[in-house]
Amino acid sequence: MTASWRARLLSLFLVLPLLLGACSATGADRATEAARLADALTSAISSGDRVGFDEVFDSSVPAERLDEIWGNVIQFAQVRFTVSSEESWRVDWKVTDERSVAHNVVDAPLVCVRGSCLLGDLGQSSGRPTPVWLVEAITVQRVGRVTVVGGQAADAWLASSSAAMEAVASAEPSSLLRPSTTQVVEVPGSTDAFEQVMAATAFDFRGTGAVTWKLDGGVTEDTGEEDSAIHIVVNPDSTGDLTEDGRRVLLTHEGVHAATGWLGATVAGRTWVSEGLAEAIALPQAADEQERSLERLRAACPEPPGPPSDEAFTDPEQLDYAYAWSGWAVGRLLADDPSGAIVEALWRDSATVVPASVDASAACG
Repeated sequence: MTASWRARLLSLFLVLPLLLGACSATGADRATEAARLADALTSAISSGDRVGFDEVFDSSVPAERLDEIWGNVIQFAQVRFTVSSEESWRVDWKVTDERSVAHNVVDAPLVCVRGSCLLGDLGQSSGRPTPVWLVEAITVQRVGRVTVVGGQAADAWLASSSAAMEAVASAEPSSLLRPSTTQVVEVPGSTDAFEQVMAATAFDFRGTGAVTWKLDGGVTEDTGEEDSAIHIVVNPDSTGDLTEDGRRVLLTHEGVHAATGWLGATVAGRTWVSEGLAEAIALPQAADEQERSLERLRAACPEPPGPPSDEAFTDPEQLDYAYAWSGWAVGRLLADDPSGAIVEALWRDSATVVPASVDASAACG
């Protein structure tokens, strides 16, 4: 090696640490920058500042991606970002008039140069549910007591969602039902979007038309809100062939679950009580659906097996009977006691005896 090449190589070794330092930031710097960016993003969204929004993101983020996120977030009453770790942010969001706040955790990769950072995108945090507005272009539409959030398929669910939530609001027993002032229904437009929203494969929800769940995002610290929002998420894989009646029954059923969230989970062995209450209120919304449910129950006569186990509600071979018996049984209980006191007792206390009026043999009478 000649002297001139040795000199060049030595010079490169001396400069390289400086170059590396110029293209990176220390852990403390990155944490400070992440907090600055989260605040700037929240401020830009709340003030409708599109220029400020764009300035938070690195130039590597496609303009189409920024257009989609911006078009989505400005439709909400609140979108607030806080830093959980450098590249994992918590986002709290809600629609207009929603009583509680939805919480998610999202990936927020940083692109840092000379100690200054910009946001490289926003996306799914591994294994965590993602806001539907980060996975596709959405609309936010309010009709009556419901707000429907979703992609192109959302329009088809507006009328049925509104009718379903009105049915829940007027249902008895009112002592058990505490519907929100506005119920959010999320309608992902594709299987991929649904899987990201649920942080699970569509296979895990095969045969499930919709899911009612609390959006706490795994956030365990105090949120400063009354409670995490409860949303209904429609499964596009299982609902493509539903009629308007079918959509209304499905959403009424899920709306009952949302309105009874304050009760918590049923005691072990009593899933049939919560599912039965939802069916007892939902099925009368469509005479055909109600008759089909009764036919499934009669198919088990003359000796139906009685109250289904908790596991029956996840077993494809027992599912039809489980829902049919539960809806019939809770309907009978409410006919005997319209106040709902016996239903609540069965829900909360494993020592409460199932009344004889719902003995298995009575289902065939």
